[in-house]
Amino acid sequence: MSAYGRKLRSRSPVRRIGRMVLLAGSGMALAVFLLLPKTQASEASNVQTILQIAQAFGEAHLDRDSNGAPRISTDVDGFPYTMTFFDCSESNLCHNAQFVAHFDAMANPTHLDEWNGEPEGPRAYFDAMGGTSLAQTVELVDAPTPINVMGMIGNWGNAVFDFVALIEP
Repeated sequence: MSAYGRKLRSRSPVRRIGRMVLLAGSGMALAVFLLLPKTQASEASNVQTILQIAQAFGEAHLDRDSNGAPRISTDVDGFPYTMTFFDCSESNLCHNAQFVAHFDAMANPTHLDEWNGEPEGPRAYFDAMGGTSLAQTVELVDAPTPINVMGMIGNWGNAVFDFVALIEP
């Protein structure tokens, strides 16, 4: 097939419609996040802002861990994880959050060494529940924008998927 034929095939109506649907859906999702009520850091907690955005992705619940720290429990495409918040003021304005995902599968120690050999990103470890966990602590700004939170959740989701691909046989 000639280069021109390949070029025409890549511009097929099905591909164009698919791209338009993807772009329209992404644009609508971004508009929803940007139109969420914006609050001043002194008026509301960044935990509530993050919870609202996590709920836009699916089911998310706010509770407290055994130390009384705010914690959001949610999932990324079927993989449950928690966001626990630290260094919080009385109004739940927190400076750090830790993402943690637990996997029942016991990873190969070589895979953990490979994963943890990267200079940045989440760390993997064997946990007390007999499986493998992935954890990452992130620093929060006082009033995170929806785009910042979406990026943070998206980066975590990418890390979870990459880790699952590494540990699954």
